[in-house]
Amino acid sequence: MDDGALSDAQSAVERLLAERPDDANALHLAGLIALRSGDPAAARAMIGRALAARPEETQLWLHFGNACRLLRDFPAAFSAYERVAQIAPSLPGLFLNRGLAQEAAGNLVAALDDYRALAKVLPKAPVWAIRQAEVLRELGQWRALVSHLDDATRRFPDQALLWAMLGDAHERLRSLDEAI
Repeated sequence: MDDGALSDAQSAVERLLAERPDDANALHLAGLIALRSGDPAAARAMIGRALAARPEETQLWLHFGNACRLLRDFPAAFSAYERVAQIAPSLPGLFLNRGLAQEAAGNLVAALDDYRALAKVLPKAPVWAIRQAEVLRELGQWRALVSHLDDATRRFPDQALLWAMLGDAHERLRSLDEAI
C-alpha cells in the first residue's frame, strides 16, 4: 500500500470512528494503519479497544501482540500470543510472530521451536527456513546451519537469500575449521 492509499484509508477510518467510536472493525483497521505507519503505541491502543468488544477474535490478539512486540513489551506480547494459541493453536501467524518476539527478546531457542512449528503448518513457504537460518547463525551453530541450509536450498532453489546464507555459513565453517 503506497502512502496515498494509506492516507486515504486512514481518513476513511477516522470518519467511521467519528460516527461510531466503538466499532471494533474500524478500531482494528485504525490499529493496522497505525502499525503500517510505524506507530505501534497507537496501534496497541486502538486494537486494545477493539479487543474489549471482541475478545475472542484471533487476529485482534495477533495484531495486539505484534504492536506489543514492536514496543518491546514482551510480557504483553507473549500473553497475547498465548491467547492466540488458545483460540487457534495451529495458526501460522502465531508461530511466525511469536518467533519474531522470541528473537527480539533474546530467547533464540524458543524462537527456533516456533519456526520449526511454522515449517510443519506452512511447509511450502520459505519464511520458516529463512528465520530458522537466522536463529542458527545467531546461535553460532554453524554445522547445524549448513545442514539446514543444504536442505532449505533443495526445497526452495529459487530463494537467493538462502543460497547467500549457505555460502556465508560454509565460509564461516571453513574459518573455524582452519582456526582449530
